[in-house]
Amino acid sequence: MAETLAIDVLWLVEHVVRELDVACAASLHLAAQGRSVAIEPVHGNADRIRAAYAPGVVVTPYCYSAREFGVRDFVAGWAEPPTFFNLSWEQLYYGAYLEYKAPHDAFAREQVIHHAWGGFFKEYLARFGVPEHRVRVNGNPAYALFEQPYRHRFKTRTELAASAGLDPAKRWVFFPENYRWAFYQDVELEGMITRGMSREDAYGMRAFCCDSLVQTMLWLIAAARDGSVEVILRPRPTSDVESFEAILRELSPTGRVPRRLHVIKSDSVREWLMASDVACSSYSTTMIEAAIAGKPAYFLEPIPIPTPLQASWHARVPRIHTRQQFLMTAVTRKPDPSASAELERWARSEMLGHGDPIAGLARIIGDLCPAARPTAAPGVVLGPPENIPPSPDRFTQRDIDAIARAFDRARLSSAA
Repeated sequence: MAETLAIDVLWLVEHVVRELDVACAASLHLAAQGRSVAIEPVHGNADRIRAAYAPGVVVTPYCYSAREFGVRDFVAGWAEPPTFFNLSWEQLYYGAYLEYKAPHDAFAREQVIHHAWGGFFKEYLARFGVPEHRVRVNGNPAYALFEQPYRHRFKTRTELAASAGLDPAKRWVFFPENYRWAFYQDVELEGMITRGMSREDAYGMRAFCCDSLVQTMLWLIAAARDGSVEVILRPRPTSDVESFEAILRELSPTGRVPRRLHVIKSDSVREWLMASDVACSSYSTTMIEAAIAGKPAYFLEPIPIPTPLQASWHARVPRIHTRQQFLMTAVTRKPDPSASAELERWARSEMLGHGDPIAGLARIIGDLCPAARPTAAPGVVLGPPENIPPSPDRFTQRDIDAIARAFDRARLSSAA
Protein backbone atom coordinates (compact mmCIF):
# COMPACT_ATOMS: atom_id res chain seq x y z
CA MET A 1 0.00 0.00 0.00
CA ALA A 2 1.36 3.44 -0.96
CA GLU A 3 2.43 5.74 1.85
CA THR A 4 0.10 8.61 2.73
CA LEU A 5 1.49 11.89 1.43
CA ALA A 6 1.42 14.89 3.74
CA ILE A 7 0.35 17.92 1.68
CA ASP A 8 -0.65 21.46 2.46
CA VAL A 9 -3.89 21.61 0.46
CA LEU A 10 -6.41 19.09 -0.88
CA TRP A 11 -8.61 20.94 -3.37
CA LEU A 12 -11.90 19.18 -4.13
CA VAL A 13 -13.67 19.93 -7.43
CA GLU A 14 -17.35 19.31 -8.21
CA HIS A 15 -17.85 20.77 -11.73
CA VAL A 16 -14.69 20.83 -13.83
CA VAL A 17 -15.95 23.46 -16.29
CA ARG A 18 -16.95 25.78 -13.45
CA GLU A 19 -14.04 25.23 -11.08
CA LEU A 20 -10.90 23.69 -12.56
CA ASP A 21 -9.44 26.84 -14.13
CA VAL A 22 -9.63 28.70 -10.82
CA ALA A 23 -8.28 25.67 -8.94
CA CYS A 24 -5.26 25.51 -11.26
CA ALA A 25 -4.56 29.24 -11.23
CA ALA A 26 -4.86 29.59 -7.45
CA SER A 27 -2.84 26.40 -6.91
CA LEU A 28 -0.01 27.82 -8.98
CA HIS A 29 -0.01 30.88 -6.74
CA LEU A 30 0.10 28.49 -3.76
CA ALA A 31 2.98 26.54 -5.29
CA ALA A 32 4.86 29.82 -5.67
CA GLN A 33 4.38 30.29 -1.90
CA GLY A 34 6.03 26.92 -1.35
CA ARG A 35 2.79 24.98 -0.84
CA SER A 36 1.90 21.49 -2.08
CA VAL A 37 -1.57 21.05 -3.60
CA ALA A 38 -3.52 18.03 -4.83
CA ILE A 39 -6.67 18.53 -6.92
CA GLU A 40 -9.25 15.74 -6.77
CA PRO A 41 -12.98 15.25 -7.51
CA VAL A 42 -15.32 15.65 -4.52
CA HIS A 43 -17.60 12.85 -5.74
CA GLY A 44 -16.23 9.32 -5.88
CA ASN A 45 -12.96 7.76 -4.71
CA ALA A 46 -13.07 9.30 -1.23
CA ASP A 47 -11.43 6.19 0.26
CA ARG A 48 -8.51 6.41 -2.16
CA ILE A 49 -8.12 10.16 -1.63
CA ARG A 50 -8.15 9.90 2.17
CA ALA A 51 -5.58 7.11 2.03
CA ALA A 52 -3.37 9.01 -0.42
CA TYR A 53 -3.17 12.38 1.35
CA ALA A 54 -2.92 13.90 4.81
CA PRO A 55 -3.84 17.56 4.09
CA GLY A 56 -3.49 20.62 6.29
CA VAL A 57 -6.41 22.32 4.50
CA VAL A 58 -9.32 20.77 2.59
CA VAL A 59 -10.94 23.12 0.04
CA THR A 60 -14.55 22.16 -0.71
CA PRO A 61 -16.85 23.45 -3.48
CA TYR A 62 -19.77 23.70 -1.02
CA CYS A 63 -20.52 22.91 2.62
CA TYR A 64 -24.01 23.23 4.06
CA SER A 65 -23.50 20.57 6.76
CA ALA A 66 -21.24 17.72 7.80
CA ARG A 67 -23.81 15.33 6.32
CA GLU A 68 -23.82 16.86 2.81
CA PHE A 69 -23.29 14.40 -0.04
CA GLY A 70 -19.63 14.39 -1.09
CA VAL A 71 -18.31 16.57 1.71
CA ARG A 72 -19.38 14.07 4.38
CA ASP A 73 -16.88 11.55 2.99
CA PHE A 74 -14.01 13.84 4.04
CA VAL A 75 -15.21 15.37 7.31
CA ALA A 76 -13.91 12.57 9.53
CA GLY A 77 -11.28 11.15 7.21
CA TRP A 78 -7.98 11.86 8.99
CA ALA A 79 -6.33 11.27 12.36
CA GLU A 80 -5.17 14.90 12.37
CA PRO A 81 -8.24 16.93 11.32
CA PRO A 82 -7.54 19.50 8.59
CA THR A 83 -9.00 22.98 8.34
CA PHE A 84 -12.02 23.04 6.02
CA PHE A 85 -12.35 25.98 3.63
CA ASN A 86 -15.65 26.29 1.75
CA LEU A 87 -15.39 28.01 -1.64
CA SER A 88 -19.19 28.46 -1.76
CA TRP A 89 -19.36 28.28 -5.54
CA GLU A 90 -23.00 29.36 -5.40
CA GLN A 91 -23.59 32.66 -3.58
CA LEU A 92 -26.09 34.70 -5.60
CA TYR A 93 -29.11 32.76 -4.44
CA TYR A 94 -32.64 33.33 -5.64
CA GLY A 95 -35.46 33.30 -3.11
CA ALA A 96 -36.13 29.55 -2.97
CA TYR A 97 -32.51 28.83 -2.02
CA LEU A 98 -31.96 31.47 0.66
CA GLU A 99 -32.76 29.11 3.52
CA TYR A 100 -32.34 25.83 1.64
CA LYS A 101 -28.61 26.45 1.04
CA ALA A 102 -27.82 28.13 4.34
CA PRO A 103 -25.41 26.44 6.81
CA HIS A 104 -27.46 23.72 8.52
CA ASP A 105 -25.38 22.52 11.45
CA ALA A 106 -22.66 23.44 13.96
CA PHE A 107 -19.93 22.02 11.69
CA ALA A 108 -20.81 24.35 8.80
CA ARG A 109 -21.36 27.33 11.09
CA GLU A 110 -18.50 26.97 13.54
CA GLN A 111 -15.78 24.69 12.11
CA VAL A 112 -15.57 25.76 8.46
CA ILE A 113 -13.99 28.89 6.97
CA HIS A 114 -16.28 30.32 4.27
CA HIS A 115 -15.19 32.20 1.15
CA ALA A 116 -17.33 35.26 0.31
CA TRP A 117 -17.47 37.09 -3.02
CA GLY A 118 -18.60 40.26 -1.29
CA GLY A 119 -20.04 41.79 1.84
CA PHE A 120 -23.52 40.65 0.80
CA PHE A 121 -22.59 36.99 1.34
CA LYS A 122 -20.88 37.70 4.64
CA GLU A 123 -24.10 39.32 5.84
CA TYR A 124 -26.10 36.35 4.56
CA LEU A 125 -23.92 33.87 6.47
CA ALA A 126 -24.18 35.99 9.62
CA ARG A 127 -27.98 35.75 9.46
CA PHE A 128 -27.63 31.98 9.74
CA GLY A 129 -25.18 31.97 12.61
CA VAL A 130 -21.73 32.00 10.99
CA PRO A 131 -19.35 34.14 13.10
CA GLU A 132 -17.54 37.01 11.36
CA HIS A 133 -14.11 35.47 12.01
CA ARG A 134 -15.08 32.40 9.97
CA VAL A 135 -15.69 34.36 6.75
CA ARG A 136 -13.11 35.71 4.29
CA VAL A 137 -14.35 38.40 1.86
CA ASN A 138 -12.25 38.21 -1.30
CA GLY A 139 -14.25 38.54 -4.54
CA ASN A 140 -15.35 36.09 -7.21
CA PRO A 141 -12.31 34.25 -8.64
CA ALA A 142 -14.24 33.03 -11.69
CA TYR A 143 -14.90 36.63 -12.71
CA ALA A 144 -11.16 37.35 -12.51
CA LEU A 145 -10.66 34.92 -15.41
CA PHE A 146 -12.25 37.51 -17.71
CA GLU A 147 -9.43 39.90 -16.79
CA GLN A 148 -5.71 40.11 -17.47
CA PRO A 149 -3.45 38.32 -16.90
CA TYR A 150 -5.73 35.26 -17.03
CA ARG A 151 -7.93 35.76 -20.07
CA HIS A 152 -5.13 35.06 -22.54
CA ARG A 153 -5.38 31.37 -21.61
CA PHE A 154 -8.74 30.88 -23.36
CA LYS A 155 -9.64 30.18 -26.99
CA THR A 156 -10.26 33.07 -29.36
CA ARG A 157 -13.37 33.61 -31.48
CA THR A 158 -11.45 32.41 -34.54
CA GLU A 159 -10.46 29.17 -32.79
CA LEU A 160 -13.99 28.54 -31.53
CA ALA A 161 -15.43 29.20 -35.00
CA ALA A 162 -13.04 26.71 -36.55
CA SER A 163 -13.71 23.97 -33.99
CA ALA A 164 -17.52 24.38 -33.94
CA GLY A 165 -18.15 25.21 -37.61
CA LEU A 166 -19.46 28.75 -37.02
CA ASP A 167 -19.16 31.73 -39.32
CA PRO A 168 -16.96 34.31 -37.50
CA ALA A 169 -18.30 37.09 -39.75
CA LYS A 170 -21.88 36.66 -38.50
CA ARG A 171 -23.28 37.94 -35.22
CA TRP A 172 -23.08 35.35 -32.43
CA VAL A 173 -26.02 35.13 -30.05
CA PHE A 174 -25.15 33.06 -26.99
CA PHE A 175 -27.82 31.40 -24.84
CA PRO A 176 -26.49 29.55 -21.77
CA GLU A 177 -29.51 27.51 -20.69
CA ASN A 178 -30.47 27.45 -17.03
CA TYR A 179 -33.95 25.92 -16.82
CA ARG A 180 -32.68 23.33 -14.37
CA TRP A 181 -36.05 22.88 -12.64
CA ALA A 182 -37.61 21.68 -15.89
CA PHE A 183 -35.50 18.51 -15.68
CA TYR A 184 -36.16 17.55 -12.06
CA GLN A 185 -38.20 14.37 -11.58
CA ASP A 186 -40.88 14.06 -8.90
CA VAL A 187 -38.60 12.00 -6.68
CA GLU A 188 -36.00 14.79 -6.73
CA LEU A 189 -38.56 17.46 -5.89
CA GLU A 190 -39.93 15.33 -3.08
CA GLY A 191 -36.39 15.00 -1.69
CA MET A 192 -36.03 18.78 -1.66
CA ILE A 193 -39.39 19.14 0.04
CA THR A 194 -38.30 16.66 2.70
CA ARG A 195 -35.24 18.85 3.33
CA GLY A 196 -37.38 21.93 3.88
CA MET A 197 -38.37 23.41 0.53
CA SER A 198 -41.95 24.52 0.00
CA ARG A 199 -43.99 22.06 -2.09
CA GLU A 200 -45.73 24.94 -3.87
CA ASP A 201 -42.38 26.56 -4.70
CA ALA A 202 -40.75 23.33 -5.94
CA TYR A 203 -43.53 22.31 -8.33
CA GLY A 204 -44.25 25.91 -9.32
CA MET A 205 -40.64 26.48 -10.37
CA ARG A 206 -40.67 23.31 -12.44
CA ALA A 207 -43.85 24.35 -14.22
CA PHE A 208 -42.41 27.80 -14.93
CA CYS A 209 -39.15 26.39 -16.30
CA CYS A 210 -40.92 23.83 -18.50
CA ASP A 211 -43.17 26.47 -20.07
CA SER A 212 -40.38 29.05 -20.39
CA LEU A 213 -38.04 26.50 -21.97
CA VAL A 214 -40.51 25.82 -24.78
CA GLN A 215 -41.02 29.52 -25.48
CA THR A 216 -37.33 30.43 -25.53
CA MET A 217 -36.49 27.45 -27.74
CA LEU A 218 -39.07 28.75 -30.25
CA TRP A 219 -37.38 32.16 -30.10
CA LEU A 220 -33.95 30.64 -30.75
CA ILE A 221 -35.30 28.62 -33.67
CA ALA A 222 -36.81 31.78 -35.18
CA ALA A 223 -33.53 33.69 -34.81
CA ALA A 224 -31.49 30.88 -36.36
CA ARG A 225 -33.90 30.47 -39.30
CA ASP A 226 -33.25 34.13 -40.20
CA GLY A 227 -29.79 32.97 -41.31
CA SER A 228 -27.95 36.17 -40.47
CA VAL A 229 -26.80 35.15 -36.99
CA GLU A 230 -25.20 32.15 -35.35
CA VAL A 231 -27.20 31.03 -32.30
CA ILE A 232 -25.26 29.06 -29.69
CA LEU A 233 -27.28 27.11 -27.13
CA ARG A 234 -25.20 25.96 -24.19
CA PRO A 235 -26.91 23.29 -22.02
CA ARG A 236 -26.22 23.19 -18.31
CA PRO A 237 -23.51 20.73 -17.15
CA THR A 238 -26.12 18.14 -16.16
CA SER A 239 -28.02 18.37 -19.47
CA ASP A 240 -26.91 16.63 -22.67
CA VAL A 241 -26.74 17.83 -26.27
CA GLU A 242 -28.93 15.02 -27.61
CA SER A 243 -31.86 15.92 -25.34
CA PHE A 244 -31.83 19.53 -26.47
CA GLU A 245 -31.51 18.63 -30.12
CA ALA A 246 -34.54 16.35 -29.71
CA ILE A 247 -36.52 19.21 -28.13
CA LEU A 248 -35.51 21.55 -30.96
CA ARG A 249 -36.50 19.06 -33.67
CA GLU A 250 -39.89 18.60 -32.05
CA LEU A 251 -40.49 22.37 -31.87
CA SER A 252 -39.04 23.32 -35.26
CA PRO A 253 -41.56 23.84 -38.11
CA THR A 254 -39.31 21.77 -40.38
CA GLY A 255 -38.69 18.98 -37.89
CA ARG A 256 -34.96 19.74 -38.08
CA VAL A 257 -32.58 21.84 -36.02
CA PRO A 258 -31.83 25.00 -38.06
CA ARG A 259 -28.33 25.05 -39.53
CA ARG A 260 -27.44 28.24 -37.67
CA LEU A 261 -28.59 26.90 -34.28
CA HIS A 262 -25.78 25.07 -32.53
CA VAL A 263 -26.12 23.04 -29.33
CA ILE A 264 -22.60 23.09 -27.91
CA LYS A 265 -21.12 21.86 -24.63
CA SER A 266 -17.46 21.95 -25.63
CA ASP A 267 -15.20 24.67 -24.23
CA SER A 268 -16.35 26.88 -21.38
CA VAL A 269 -19.17 29.37 -20.94
CA ARG A 270 -16.45 31.93 -20.31
CA GLU A 271 -14.89 31.40 -23.74
CA TRP A 272 -18.24 31.59 -25.52
CA LEU A 273 -19.19 34.75 -23.65
CA MET A 274 -15.93 36.47 -24.58
CA ALA A 275 -16.33 35.42 -28.22
CA SER A 276 -20.04 36.21 -28.66
CA ASP A 277 -21.73 39.50 -29.55
CA VAL A 278 -24.92 39.17 -27.49
CA ALA A 279 -25.76 37.02 -24.45
CA CYS A 280 -29.26 36.05 -23.32
CA SER A 281 -30.40 33.75 -20.56
CA SER A 282 -33.14 33.07 -18.05
CA TYR A 283 -32.44 33.84 -14.37
CA SER A 284 -28.84 32.60 -14.75
CA THR A 285 -25.80 34.33 -13.24
CA THR A 286 -24.11 33.97 -16.64
CA MET A 287 -25.70 37.34 -17.41
CA ILE A 288 -23.37 38.82 -14.78
CA GLU A 289 -20.42 37.12 -16.44
CA ALA A 290 -21.48 38.57 -19.78
CA ALA A 291 -21.53 42.05 -18.25
CA ILE A 292 -18.03 41.51 -16.80
CA ALA A 293 -16.91 40.46 -20.30
CA GLY A 294 -18.32 43.72 -21.67
CA LYS A 295 -21.11 42.06 -23.66
CA PRO A 296 -24.78 43.15 -23.79
CA ALA A 297 -26.82 40.74 -21.65
CA TYR A 298 -30.59 40.28 -21.65
CA PHE A 299 -32.99 38.45 -19.37
CA LEU A 300 -35.40 36.35 -21.46
CA GLU A 301 -38.76 36.31 -19.67
CA PRO A 302 -41.57 35.05 -21.92
CA ILE A 303 -43.49 34.15 -18.75
CA PRO A 304 -43.33 36.27 -15.56
CA ILE A 305 -40.73 34.76 -13.27
CA PRO A 306 -42.19 33.48 -9.98
CA THR A 307 -41.06 35.00 -6.69
CA PRO A 308 -38.98 31.97 -5.53
CA LEU A 309 -36.72 32.30 -8.59
CA GLN A 310 -36.21 36.05 -8.27
CA ALA A 311 -32.92 37.55 -7.09
CA SER A 312 -32.18 41.18 -6.25
CA TRP A 313 -29.60 41.58 -9.03
CA HIS A 314 -32.20 40.70 -11.70
CA ALA A 315 -33.46 44.28 -11.51
CA ARG A 316 -30.20 45.41 -13.16
CA VAL A 317 -30.75 43.34 -16.33
CA PRO A 318 -32.92 44.51 -19.27
CA ARG A 319 -35.85 42.13 -19.90
CA ILE A 320 -37.14 40.65 -23.15
CA HIS A 321 -40.76 39.46 -23.01
CA THR A 322 -41.78 38.68 -26.61
CA ARG A 323 -40.36 36.90 -29.65
CA GLN A 324 -40.55 40.09 -31.70
CA GLN A 325 -38.58 41.96 -29.04
CA PHE A 326 -36.02 39.15 -28.96
CA LEU A 327 -35.56 39.12 -32.74
CA MET A 328 -35.16 42.90 -32.83
CA THR A 329 -32.51 42.73 -30.10
CA ALA A 330 -30.65 39.62 -31.22
CA VAL A 331 -30.94 39.84 -34.99
CA THR A 332 -31.97 43.27 -36.24
CA ARG A 333 -30.42 45.93 -34.04
CA LYS A 334 -26.72 46.53 -33.55
CA PRO A 335 -25.55 45.09 -30.20
CA ASP A 336 -25.54 47.75 -27.49
CA PRO A 337 -22.84 47.16 -24.81
CA SER A 338 -24.43 49.80 -22.60
CA ALA A 339 -27.28 47.34 -21.96
CA SER A 340 -25.07 45.71 -19.34
CA ALA A 341 -23.48 48.87 -17.93
CA GLU A 342 -25.44 48.98 -14.66
CA LEU A 343 -25.00 45.25 -14.07
CA GLU A 344 -21.27 45.47 -14.77
CA ARG A 345 -20.77 48.42 -12.38
CA TRP A 346 -22.54 46.54 -9.61
CA ALA A 347 -20.68 43.26 -10.22
CA ARG A 348 -17.26 44.90 -10.33
CA SER A 349 -17.95 46.91 -7.21
CA GLU A 350 -19.32 43.95 -5.23
CA MET A 351 -17.19 41.07 -6.48
CA LEU A 352 -14.05 42.48 -8.10
CA GLY A 353 -13.35 45.33 -5.71
CA HIS A 354 -10.81 43.56 -3.48
CA GLY A 355 -7.90 43.09 -5.88
CA ASP A 356 -7.20 39.89 -7.82
CA PRO A 357 -9.56 37.28 -6.27
CA ILE A 358 -7.45 34.37 -7.51
CA ALA A 359 -4.25 35.63 -5.90
CA GLY A 360 -6.36 36.58 -2.88
CA LEU A 361 -7.77 33.07 -2.67
CA ALA A 362 -4.26 31.64 -2.65
CA ARG A 363 -3.22 34.02 0.14
CA ILE A 364 -6.25 33.06 2.25
CA ILE A 365 -5.68 29.32 1.81
CA GLY A 366 -1.92 29.70 2.35
CA ASP A 367 -2.55 31.51 5.64
CA LEU A 368 -4.76 28.61 6.78
CA CYS A 369 -2.00 26.04 6.22
CA PRO A 370 -0.27 24.83 9.41
CA ALA A 371 2.97 26.74 9.91
CA ALA A 372 5.34 24.03 11.13
CA ARG A 373 4.20 20.88 9.38
CA PRO A 374 6.49 18.89 7.05
CA THR A 375 4.77 18.33 3.71
CA ALA A 376 5.51 17.23 0.16
CA ALA A 377 7.58 19.42 -2.13
CA PRO A 378 5.79 22.49 -3.54
CA GLY A 379 3.73 21.87 -6.64
CA VAL A 380 0.33 20.92 -8.03
CA VAL A 381 -0.65 17.29 -8.63
CA LEU A 382 -3.73 15.31 -9.60
CA GLY A 383 -4.63 11.81 -8.45
CA PRO A 384 -4.35 8.83 -10.82
CA PRO A 385 -6.81 9.44 -13.69
CA GLU A 386 -7.61 5.74 -13.99
CA ASN A 387 -9.24 5.95 -10.54
CA ILE A 388 -11.59 8.73 -11.59
CA PRO A 389 -14.91 7.30 -12.83
CA PRO A 390 -15.91 8.35 -16.37
CA SER A 391 -18.27 11.33 -16.28
CA PRO A 392 -18.82 14.68 -18.05
CA ASP A 393 -16.59 16.17 -15.34
CA ARG A 394 -13.68 13.76 -15.75
CA PHE A 395 -10.27 15.39 -15.85
CA THR A 396 -6.76 14.00 -16.18
CA GLN A 397 -3.19 14.89 -15.29
CA ARG A 398 -2.73 15.98 -18.91
CA ASP A 399 -5.51 18.56 -18.40
CA ILE A 400 -3.95 20.05 -15.33
CA ASP A 401 -0.44 20.05 -16.85
CA ALA A 402 -1.74 21.92 -19.91
CA ILE A 403 -3.58 24.47 -17.80
CA ALA A 404 -0.60 24.83 -15.50
CA ARG A 405 1.65 25.66 -18.44
CA ALA A 406 -0.87 28.15 -19.80
CA PHE A 407 -1.32 29.80 -16.42
CA ASP A 408 2.40 29.91 -15.66
CA ARG A 409 2.82 33.17 -17.54
CA ALA A 410 -0.16 34.58 -15.67
CA ARG A 411 1.39 33.58 -12.35
CA LEU A 412 4.69 35.25 -13.21
CA SER A 413 2.84 38.34 -14.45
CA SER A 414 0.88 38.56 -11.20
CA ALA A 415 4.01 38.08 -9.09
CA ALA A 416 5.71 40.91 -10.99
